[in-house]
Amino acid sequence: MKKFLHLLFTVSFCLIGGYLIAQKPTISLLGNTTAWVRGNATSNSGAGNGYISGSAVGVTNGQLPSFTWNIPSGTNRMMVLNFYFERDFRNGSDGGNWPSTYHSSGDYFDPFTLSVGTKTPTLIRAASASWRGDGKDKEITPDQAQFGAIMYRYVLSDANGLPSGNTTFDFSGIVAPNNAGDELAVSIEVYNNVSPIITYDNNYDGVAWMVANNNTAGANQQTNRNTFTMSAKQVTTPLGRSATDFWYEGFASDTKDHTITSNWNLINNVKVTNNISGQGLSANTGLPTIGNESDGSDMLISYTNGVSSAPSITLTRPNSDATYIMNARLSTLTLTPLAMPSISGNVYWDTDGPTNINGTGTNGDGLFVNVLDANSNVVYAATVASDGTYTIPAGYVIETYTYTLQLTKNKGTTSSSPPTTALNDGWVTVGESSSTTGNDGTANGLLSTGKIGTTNISGMNFGINNPTVLPITFSKPLWARLLDNSIILGWTTATEINNKYFDIQRSADSKNWTSIGTLNSFFANGNGDGHEYSFSDNKPLMTTNYYRLQQYDYDGKYSIGDVVSISREKVSFSLAPNPATSNITAMGIVAGSTIRIYNTSGQLVKEKLASAASETIEISSLPSGVYIVQIIAKDGKKQSSRFIKN
Repeated sequence: MKKFLHLLFTVSFCLIGGYLIAQKPTISLLGNTTAWVRGNATSNSGAGNGYISGSAVGVTNGQLPSFTWNIPSGTNRMMVLNFYFERDFRNGSDGGNWPSTYHSSGDYFDPFTLSVGTKTPTLIRAASASWRGDGKDKEITPDQAQFGAIMYRYVLSDANGLPSGNTTFDFSGIVAPNNAGDELAVSIEVYNNVSPIITYDNNYDGVAWMVANNNTAGANQQTNRNTFTMSAKQVTTPLGRSATDFWYEGFASDTKDHTITSNWNLINNVKVTNNISGQGLSANTGLPTIGNESDGSDMLISYTNGVSSAPSITLTRPNSDATYIMNARLSTLTLTPLAMPSISGNVYWDTDGPTNINGTGTNGDGLFVNVLDANSNVVYAATVASDGTYTIPAGYVIETYTYTLQLTKNKGTTSSSPPTTALNDGWVTVGESSSTTGNDGTANGLLSTGKIGTTNISGMNFGINNPTVLPITFSKPLWARLLDNSIILGWTTATEINNKYFDIQRSADSKNWTSIGTLNSFFANGNGDGHEYSFSDNKPLMTTNYYRLQQYDYDGKYSIGDVVSISREKVSFSLAPNPATSNITAMGIVAGSTIRIYNTSGQLVKEKLASAASETIEISSLPSGVYIVQIIAKDGKKQSSRFIKN
């Protein structure tokens, strides 16, 4: 069927998968085979001798039977099955004998039945070219074709059950040909380290018309008549990979021997020779009068890799060849590479048990998260930061693989067995979780990643606890100041862990205590690096007042702090002027008393020994605000008042 000569070209991407440590496992071609058919089931008179290159099955009765191929084993394999048909419909109805059913309403072809062992490959592309020569000499819809060519591409991955070893391929679902000049070329390739995810852009197609001399072949012929070029489609580089990791596969088919760009490497060359006499294609007629062309089909499968951007590929045939290439279709297939995403998570100081892994971030006095592969070898060792976060960068774990995260004080060595799982002194494991609630059921410092996908992984969390560490540490303990008729209390925390609130308690005898108020932790979850707190007792006792803090955790536990005391007596001194700008004078005091000035945070900012019943203190250097003046008599009694600094 080929004095209409059809060029079919496809290009596919393959990405290299692998590790960034040691050596990446790159995509490789594990094996390939071919098959071919010419003629039909009832007549192949004059078909001559066909030939192929490489290991292949060839038949001349138009029907490709089942055959067996020893499929190579590997990891993350992807099988690509390429089919190229030429069909002559003039022995039957127009467009009535395509390899599978055509639907004109949706302009698509059904997949034909195909099996590899017990598995069914997935059809990802069917692209046809149709022609009439009855005075129309033009491309036509498939249902009106007198001649046609079509390519099908199927894929089958390890994820979908691709078998290994001697396997039967059954192509019996292909609709049988009608014409002795019909042909089929098949090329099968198996690649290693390819993602099971398949993407295809159905809009990325090109069509061209070519003729080798000045004869015309319809209004749409291409100006350049002996070459055809296309550029592969650029796709997004997966996580942890680079542009040079891509592989590109090229598919080209023509009736005459042809060549491709020199930087493309040949995988398969399938030649189907169909030397039926009287097949010359005359100029301007569009179609031969009988049968098919004199040569058959020539299909090339090739690849290139290691380039920084999507390459172009060119098919070339002799300038002197007068045979038409009437329809050239280009398409691209992307084989998604194995992604190598990042992993991140948190180590929490978890004081409320393993029900949910949470709390404040901690590094447990120095911890590491080691990544272990299926062979229990260390792939990467991440340091846990002081806030409990850790990250395994992109480029260390591989899509479709499963890893174990090990929390330990011991840093692992890459490509070696893991160190002992152990925490620093005082710390114990609470649990692990890959979700916001629950845990993985075993508190052992080990957490499975599950099967790695194509996106970055977060929320891989560990919970640890140190029961010997106090939930609250203070940078400044509880203090009390008399201010007019009130007593101001203050304290400053250095760290807070699981702190829910403070209960402020007062006593007249330091034995019997009454709560006079509460203050919640400044931090939403009770965990933080410290905060200044203050509380005002506006109705203190008229005698000595004793105060203490009772601190409560979220789990209901509590601790009681130290006691401070302060005596409330009538203030016998005065301050002037008030407000003040440069100086403040304390009057009605006793010589030898100590004068102290505090800010509202309880910090001592000025101190002076009184030399008389009236003493002036310079305050011009103090910031504007409210200050407390405390007079301490020689006998230790204290009185306080306040002033405003402008």
